[in-house]
Amino acid sequence: MRDERRKTRLGSGWPLRLPSLVSRLPLLLLALPATAADDAEKWYQVEVIIFQQTDHYGQEKPRRDVTLQYPGNHLELFDPNKIIDEAESEENSQEGDSEVVEVVEQAPAETPTSILFTQEPEQPEPEKEKPFQVLESDQRQLNNYATALRRRSGYQVLYHQAWRQPGIGFAQAPWILVRAGDRYGEHFQLEGSLRLVRSRYLHLETNLWLSRFVENLDQQQPGFERFEGFENFEGAEDIWPLLPEYPIADIEPQVEITDELELSPDSQNPGEFEELTLEPLNSQPLFQIGELIPEGPQYKADEINLFKTSRRMRRDELHYLDHPKMGVLVQVTHYEVPEPKAEVDEPVPAPLLLKGSQ
Repeated sequence: MRDERRKTRLGSGWPLRLPSLVSRLPLLLLALPATAADDAEKWYQVEVIIFQQTDHYGQEKPRRDVTLQYPGNHLELFDPNKIIDEAESEENSQEGDSEVVEVVEQAPAETPTSILFTQEPEQPEPEKEKPFQVLESDQRQLNNYATALRRRSGYQVLYHQAWRQPGIGFAQAPWILVRAGDRYGEHFQLEGSLRLVRSRYLHLETNLWLSRFVENLDQQQPGFERFEGFENFEGAEDIWPLLPEYPIADIEPQVEITDELELSPDSQNPGEFEELTLEPLNSQPLFQIGELIPEGPQYKADEINLFKTSRRMRRDELHYLDHPKMGVLVQVTHYEVPEPKAEVDEPVPAPLLLKGSQ
């Protein structure tokens, strides 16, 4: 009786459908890893335009109780043209010091009996495309937008770059360092970082700050790091946050002490100088020739606007991230990485001596 009810409840056709489902399981299991592998290999071309815009209303006041910092997982976009320019300039600077060496080619030794055979050269491994490289301007897709912004009053394009990268999750996705606009001492108008993250959806995260600088005539401190209880100090609301140092120290010093001293015409005789004794301050040693002059910063930030946000991106669409003092245009498109092709060298003939020849 129980068997009949069970058969009626499940239906008479279930024993026939179960083997069919089991037979398809291997195909389904094989398809799942392939889909995951395809997602892991997805690449994208990212293009970003960051511009400054005039705040016509002037109602938005930037907050000063913020902390500016660079993330630990950061990198700079690799610019091949910059490397080539530096190599060429170094090569040109060494041309004057290089000596001309005469090279005399020696004739190959004669062999009594020899034949030529084709020697296959060793083929180098094909190079894969590297991510996070600056693309040429003709590979960008938003050049018309950048041109239109430059022509309109009230806008200043500060940053326009494009690169390609694989889709990476939140835990491993690196932050791309941004430094653009006019330079003021060791800082620029626009600084910070941004990154593209791929989880279930694409996201663009920004951590940017736009600064307005003035001359530091009174040599005041440019800012202070925030700490617990900082807001309780008198005048804390009038102090801007400290601008962090760029994590990659590649800015060359602008002021140096040299070993060449210019003397006025009236002071050519060393005996005319009065004896002067210099004592180090705070028991610090005197500065040697070639070291930086320990002066205060020439500029200080008079206004800092932080733009920290996260926005979901749709592929192949233009996105606009708005801020009262700046704007960001972003476009993310799918990129198919081409198969690497190894350079094939032509066979090189090489002499082969016959055995027994003298």
